[in-house]
Amino acid sequence: MPLFQVDPVVTIAVIRDIAIIVLIVLLFLFMLFMGLLGFMLYRKITPILESVRVVAKNAQESSTLVTEYIVRPLTIGPGLIGGARQVIESVGRFFSKGGRDEDGDGKEQRR
Repeated sequence: MPLFQVDPVVTIAVIRDIAIIVLIVLLFLFMLFMGLLGFMLYRKITPILESVRVVAKNAQESSTLVTEYIVRPLTIGPGLIGGARQVIESVGRFFSKGGRDEDGDGKEQRR
């Protein structure tokens, strides 16, 4: 008779417990590695993100300047020109009719 009697159920339970412990240790090491990798990536990406923020701010300021000093004056110009044209036409009609229309009531006739 052998000195140690090994029960197969106990052997399987011991192998299972060892496998669980090994898997837990491997999972902990994997999570530690992923955390370190994430921290390293964060440190590498932070300056890049900061430069992207600066570029975006500069682009926003440039577009604001273009809007204020180029686009806005260009949109005001046609309105002023149209208003001046209407004033000139009105004054021209007024003087071409001698200050009054044909009826003498000061109103334009519809044609």
